[in-house]
Amino acid sequence: MARDKLITIRIEGEKRQAFGDLAKSQNTDTASLLYDFISQCLDGGIDISLVTGKGNRLDNRIDSNRIDKLEMTTQKIDERVGSIAKKLTDWVEAIDNRLNDCDRELTEKITSLEHRLKTLSIQLDIQH
Repeated sequence: MARDKLITIRIEGEKRQAFGDLAKSQNTDTASLLYDFISQCLDGGIDISLVTGKGNRLDNRIDSNRIDKLEMTTQKIDERVGSIAKKLTDWVEAIDNRLNDCDRELTEKITSLEHRLKTLSIQLDIQH
């Protein structure tokens, strides 16, 4: 069996610290995380074509078809939300109109009752 070989890389201190923190958040250490990454690349578990450029930056490319589908879905959701908002606005307006009608009718009835009461009061005063 071949002896293990050491790999040495240079990386900025901030990136080294951030990667170490990432490893800790996954309950592992930096060396083990790098070892697992290399193993998964070799086993085909990670698409190496996603790793590009010096410094091994991950390319966050998204399939344009997926973007189109997301945009269409978002547009459909926006249309449905707009339709629902219009219906709600119409309902609120109808309820507001009905409340105004009720208020006006109650005001008229109160006024009518006040006139009757005043008339009765006058009649009582005349009788006494």
